Amino acid sequence: MYRDIIYKTYKKSFLELSESKQFHLASRLSLRGDAWATQQMEELRDWFFGGTTKVEMKSRLEQLGLRSPDPMHLNAAALRIPIFESYPWLFGYELQLFQVLHAHTQYGSDIKNLLDSPVYNIDYQLNELTNSPSTLAILSTYLVDVFYLQKRLIAENETDVIDLQAIRNALKEPLNAGSKSTLSIYLLTHCIIGETLFYSRSIQPEKLAYYHEITSLLQEVANQRWDELTIDNKLEVALCLQLTGIDSALIKQAISAADAGFDKRLGFITDLSMPHKNNLEWAEHRNVLYLMTTA
Repeated sequence: MYRDIIYKTYKKSFLELSESKQFHLASRLSLRGDAWATQQMEELRDWFFGGTTKVEMKSRLEQLGLRSPDPMHLNAAALRIPIFESYPWLFGYELQLFQVLHAHTQYGSDIKNLLDSPVYNIDYQLNELTNSPSTLAILSTYLVDVFYLQKRLIAENETDVIDLQAIRNALKEPLNAGSKSTLSIYLLTHCIIGETLFYSRSIQPEKLAYYHEITSLLQEVANQRWDELTIDNKLEVALCLQLTGIDSALIKQAISAADAGFDKRLGFITDLSMPHKNNLEWAEHRNVLYLMTTA
């Protein structure tokens, strides 16, 4: 197990990361009580909010809402871009929701009142989108994230979930092998992560029956497609099984796969199937997942 080495590598080289990667790493670790990470979050406060006044914070939200996806850094871009073009509010609104989420969970600030709804009757639109198997299958994380953050964070609705049959139908959608593996895994894992408001809370016992259905599907998909999955995928599967209290052999398999990818010279985990994401910056996602899974 290489947890201590990886932690030291990213701590030592923290300022070599972009601010967004610094935030991703530190925010995950600070929620688990890491004092160093909590201090880094304080250092990132002004960058995150875009200033100290309500006007500056609202301006930051508005800027995020105007962003559009970059095909160069978007999984399954050829499939996803046409849907984003049909729903141009969706990509930027996800970023805005994350801003509201992290303001609350990391900094104890409520900025919901600074956020304007991008479309009329957004809950109706989300329900319509999540009940479209092809849209749910292709957008995967993007749609699931917006669904959960809108419902739990903005509407304070703790009961709505994505219909299980809609999820099963989405998993049956015919996509090319590479895209299908990643999109299917992330569709399922982000239902679990969304319920935890991105690791900031536990799943309540009365909700576990639904999420155990999700983990059953997750294990089924993972077992069927294990050799097609990236290390990032595998670690996210393991972490979500832990979040739902499921003791599965897949957890050890994922950690073993990650250990096999550890590069002693670099001091972090690489993935030969993703040669474009093996530097300190782009490997951060899988390495923070490893730190969380092996904590």
